[in-house]
This record gives sequence, C-alpha cells and structure tokens, in this order.
Amino acid sequence: MAYGADYCMDTSHDLLIDTQAQLERAIEFMSGPIAVDTEFVRERTYYPQLCLLQVSDADTAICVDCLAELELEAMSRPLLARPMLMHSGRQDLEILWQTFSQLPQQLIDTQIAAGLLGMAPQVGYGELVASRLSIKLDKSNSRRDWTKRPLPADGLRYALDDVRYLIPLWQVLAAELEQRGRMAWFVEDCQRLLNPELFDNPKHIFSKLKGLRRLDAEAQARAYRLVLWREAYAQERNRPRRWVLADRALLEIARRQPKAREDLSAIEDVGAGLVAKQGKSILGLIAAPSETPAVPRPLEPDQRHEHKRLVQRVGNLAEEIGIRSEILATRGELEKLLRGQEPERLTDGWRHRLLDSAGLLTSETLD
Repeated sequence: MAYGADYCMDTSHDLLIDTQAQLERAIEFMSGPIAVDTEFVRERTYYPQLCLLQVSDADTAICVDCLAELELEAMSRPLLARPMLMHSGRQDLEILWQTFSQLPQQLIDTQIAAGLLGMAPQVGYGELVASRLSIKLDKSNSRRDWTKRPLPADGLRYALDDVRYLIPLWQVLAAELEQRGRMAWFVEDCQRLLNPELFDNPKHIFSKLKGLRRLDAEAQARAYRLVLWREAYAQERNRPRRWVLADRALLEIARRQPKAREDLSAIEDVGAGLVAKQGKSILGLIAAPSETPAVPRPLEPDQRHEHKRLVQRVGNLAEEIGIRSEILATRGELEKLLRGQEPERLTDGWRHRLLDSAGLLTSETLD
C-alpha cells in the first residue's frame, strides 16, 4: 500500500475525549491494532503527570484529556490487550505502567523497526513519516505546556498527528522487514521493552551517575545507599530526584563521608532545608555498612586494545548487514564481554547468533 503527500486519515471522527461516556464509547468502537502516544509533564514531579493520551486505529484518532475527571481504568483492558504501536515507546510505556500497573501484551515500535532497516537508532517520528509516507508534520507545538486548558485546535492536531500516521507507517516498515527477513529480530527487540524493571530499578540510576568510577569501593557503597534513599524520598513526596539531592552533591557526600551536619552543609548544592530535615538520616545512612553493586574498574591497557579491535570487528559486521553498529552491540556491551560478563542483549537471540557465527563470542576473541 502506497501513501503520498495527499494521504490523510479521515479526521471527521477525531475527538477530544473529556467525559467518561465519550471515553467508553470511543474505545468500544475502535478495532484492530492501535497506535498510542502520550503528552506529559514532569519538570516539578517525580512521576510524570499524564496530560493527554492519544489513541488511533486505522480510521479514527482520539485524544483523551487525562486532566478531566475520567476513570482511565475503564480503557486499560481494551487498550492493553491489542497490539500497540508506538514510536520510541520507552517513556510512554513507563507512563502506562504507572497508570495501569500493566503493560501491553504486544508492542510494535516503529523506531526499533527503522533501526533494523539501517536508520539511526534515535530516528525521529517526523523524519520517518516524511521518508516513508512523504508527509511533513508540523512540530511547532512540541514544547507546548500540556497542562493548560482549553486545548487549542493546533495543539490537538499536533497531538493527534503523533498517532494518526503510525498504522500506515508500520505497514510500510513491516513490508521492508519481511523483505529483509528481519521480522523475528523486530519482535524480539520489542518484547525486551515490555519489562517493568526498565522503569524503576535503582541500579540503573546508580550505574549512570557521572563520576562514579572515580570513587573507591567504600564510597561507591555509600553512593548506592544514597541513591536508594533519594529514590524513596523523592517518590514519597513526588518531587524530582534532582530537587532532593543533585547527582554531583550525592557523589560528593559519598566521597567525603561527612560526620556532622556542619560537614554536610559545607558541601556545595546540599540545601539547608535538607540538612535540617534529613541530615541525621543521611549521616546515619552513609555510616552504616552495606553491600553495593560492583562498579567495574577501567579496562587494563591490553583490554583496551582488545576492546578497540572488537568494536571495529562488530562495526564491520554491522556494515555488512546494513545496520548501525550500536544496534548490533554497544561499546558498553562489548566491554562487559571482555570482563567475562553477559550483556542481556547478547546472551541469546539474533544478536548472539550473528556475533557467534562471526566468531566474535569465542574464548580466543575475548581472552
């Protein structure tokens, strides 16, 4: 099926849903796979504040006003039971998980499809729609404050555009995946995203702290305890973690291990209010013994040489099959291999088979 610049879904049934009756009726009449997107804000909260939920089937696009008094649970079963199309869906999946405590049974992510077809891993929705459907989207509302009501017509149109083209876009990409024999790869990669641990695992937050490797093992243990405390504190008060304690300040507390409130107050970016309310807890926390996830030391010189060689070989293989090297294996994943660890994406599935058949997972390669 071909689409061009003159393609446009029939918008006569597009709706802004702000009553329960409208919501239940609209969802009831939708059929087949559905496209989903969200608009949210989280600048002042820990949890994203869901403002709009856009949903589309092949014929109708609706925009659910999540700031209206709606029981969104009424749509969870029909919404999550169908194949769900998204573009770069990780954040949207996080919001669905927080809203419904469930994830869709089947995900179709067009950004993943594009990556497996040779495009950049972070290719945008607008770029894909332009390249595959010859439609240029208006992105002038991308920085709109979605908490403000009433929602203007151009804002509604922008929000609906984010779902109304996903189904025809997927039809084009699916044909390309089938032609290149990569549909099984696609299904596998989409399934990996349907894991709640991706959204609320403190170990992921801990491992991404910049400067963590410059701390010794004991200081890293203190930093991990501080991350756990900060997450719980920020969640309880629904405040951004950086408002509670900035990453830089957290690492400095872990490094210095202050013994008194005065020492804690002397650290830059540690607020007086935090010291007054939580100083005793923080000081006790960093004084207590605890285990910490292992933070690997920098690679040895010979390992760095082997890592460079492995990155090059993986890059050559990726070029041969027509995808970006980081989609096949990231530099971090290859570093883990050299350390004798097993990166999740490389332990089984299509990546494991490709790398193994190319001799990149043998003991001779990794020793």
